[in-house]
Amino acid sequence: AVDFYHGTTLIGTDTSAPYSALWNVGSMANGAYVLKATARDAAGNTATSSTVSVTVNNPDITAPAVSLTSPTGGSVSNTVTISATASDNIAVASVSFFQGTTLIATDTTAPYSTTWNTLSLPNGTYALKAIASDSSNNTGTSSTVSVTVNNPDITAPTVSITSPTAGSTLNGSVTVSASATDNIAVSKVDFYQGNTLIGSDTSAPYSTSLNTTALSNGAYVLKAIATDSSNN
Repeated sequence: AVDFYHGTTLIGTDTSAPYSALWNVGSMANGAYVLKATARDAAGNTATSSTVSVTVNNPDITAPAVSLTSPTGGSVSNTVTISATASDNIAVASVSFFQGTTLIATDTTAPYSTTWNTLSLPNGTYALKAIASDSSNNTGTSSTVSVTVNNPDITAPTVSITSPTAGSTLNGSVTVSASATDNIAVSKVDFYQGNTLIGSDTSAPYSTSLNTTALSNGAYVLKAIATDSSNN
C-alpha cells in the first residue's frame, strides 16, 4: 500500500498501482502545505518519499459570521457603545454598524465597536445591525437588535408669529398665526395680547382669533408661547 499525507494528516491509502489519493483542498485554509507518500510492502517494510511543498489557493466564497454583543436591547440614552464579534475562514476586513439603513461607523480591527450618539434622534424604537466584510469582499449580516431611545428632552421648541406683521393696523376679528417646531413634538401654542391669553391651538398650522372691537384703539403687543411634549 501507499499512504498519502499532508503534514502528519493521512489523506488516503491506495493498495494498487498506479498509486493515488484524492485530496479535497476546498475545506482547507489557504496557505502552504507539505505532501509526502509512505510505501509499505507485504513484510511491513516502509519507505517515505521526499516532501513536496504546495500552496492551497482556493477562491474565498465563505461569508464572515457576525453578531452584535452590545447593546442587547432595552432602553438606551445619550452616547451608546455598540459592539460585535466577527469571524471568517480567511480574515475579517471590517465591521460596519447600522441604525436601520443608516451607517453609524466602520471598524477595521477587533474588538469591533463604535459609539452611537442618540441625542440627535427622536425618542422611539430603532433597529441596530452589523455587517462584516472579509478580505474577498464577502459579507455577512448580524441579526437585528431593537432598542428604545429614551433621552430626557431638554430642548425648548421655537416659535414665531407669522401674522399679523409688526406695525400692522388691525380692526374687527383678526387671525393671529404662528409657526412652531420642536426636536420631539410641539403639543400646543398659546397666544397672548400682552399678558392676556387670547387662545390656544394644539395642531399646526397654529392660530387663534383676536377680536379687536373689544379693545381701545392704540398699540398692543402680541406674542406666542409654544410648549412641547416634555413641557419645555
